[in-house]
Amino acid sequence: MFLSLHIIIQGVVQGVNCRYQIKNYATENNLVGTVQNSAEFNQVEISIEGLEEKINKFITWLQTNPSYTRIDKIKILKKQKVDKLKYHNFQIIY
Repeated sequence: MFLSLHIIIQGVVQGVNCRYQIKNYATENNLVGTVQNSAEFNQVEISIEGLEEKINKFITWLQTNPSYTRIDKIKILKKQKVDKLKYHNFQIIY
């Protein structure tokens, strides 16, 4: 069983390599999904899937404000358990 999340992070998250840091972390930890800048200023959207333990570690990692980011708020919009992964890798959407 896998966990699938759709997350919005807010703060200083655009123009500071946030998406690249997220992609690198996800890839290193066998998580799949996408990350993209939101239409809203200072927001990034993340769709991420993987083993529940690894997803929970990802959320904890986000709370440490990796690199030059300053994450003020993490909103989990959708959280569900899934049998099959929708994504095959982790990509940045431009």
